[in-house]
Amino acid sequence: MKLRRMKAKDFRTDRRRAFLLADLLTAILLFSLAALFLFFPIKGYARIFYEERDRFAAEQRAASAVSKIRFAALYSGLGMRNGEEYKNAFFPNSGQPFTWSGPAAVSKGLLMPEASELRLAYAFPAGARAAMDAVAQAGRVEVTLSQEPAADYFEINTKATKGWVLFSHSGTGRPLYITAKRGRRLTLGSREESAFQISRGDRLYLFRAAKFYAVSGIMYMKDFRTTGDQPVENGIEDLRFKIEDNLLHIFILARGEDLKLKSNEGLQDEMDNWPKEFVPRKTSTTCRLYSFHETLRLPNLRD
Repeated sequence: MKLRRMKAKDFRTDRRRAFLLADLLTAILLFSLAALFLFFPIKGYARIFYEERDRFAAEQRAASAVSKIRFAALYSGLGMRNGEEYKNAFFPNSGQPFTWSGPAAVSKGLLMPEASELRLAYAFPAGARAAMDAVAQAGRVEVTLSQEPAADYFEINTKATKGWVLFSHSGTGRPLYITAKRGRRLTLGSREESAFQISRGDRLYLFRAAKFYAVSGIMYMKDFRTTGDQPVENGIEDLRFKIEDNLLHIFILARGEDLKLKSNEGLQDEMDNWPKEFVPRKTSTTCRLYSFHETLRLPNLRD
């Protein structure tokens, strides 16, 4: 049997292949080590991204909830009195919102925790003004408006919010009830017999009222012009209120949307905006919760 003599050319080829294999294995090892060192930072950055995205979703929910309250808060108490004088401006036994403790109040809703229901009675611009001066006699006054408001603005019913109107500067801060409407003319009455005047140019406002609260992860608004409470924002797990020095403090507990993130256990930073005096309501959601605090001015409340 003859042994095949290896030529120098074949030897060089095999040696080159051996070096290539060694280089390849070394490259794979180095790449694996580099990937190992990069994996954990990348995983950390991904977690931060998912958490920030989740928080942003909750923040959007909280901002939307505040936007539902903002207009009513801004015009709350305009043309009205506060406290007992608010209730005395309306007829007794008329029910909500006429029996509230004032045009802006915080209450405990039915089967709800403390400070969980916000009540706002506010003025809504009707787009018309008094066309001339009008002086009340025996608590009655006839006002001619600059333009005829829409027919569905009014209702001759003292137990309905549509049955009452307000003027921006006249009437000494009293709501007036509607007794008749003819074109641009409104005949109005007051529960007080004292004399008052509605001046030319005074803006007409419609009396409106709403209450806000959250149940089972949904924020509701009750508009007293309609029947039933309407859902206005999802993902609001708890909602509390405080009124201090004509400032409305709104505390919101909103959920994120990423089910893969861990719950709030050990994440006290996310609850820093939630007041310690309020125990957060139990929730069935497995999403992470975030707390927010928003402050709105109540510029029209009277002492």
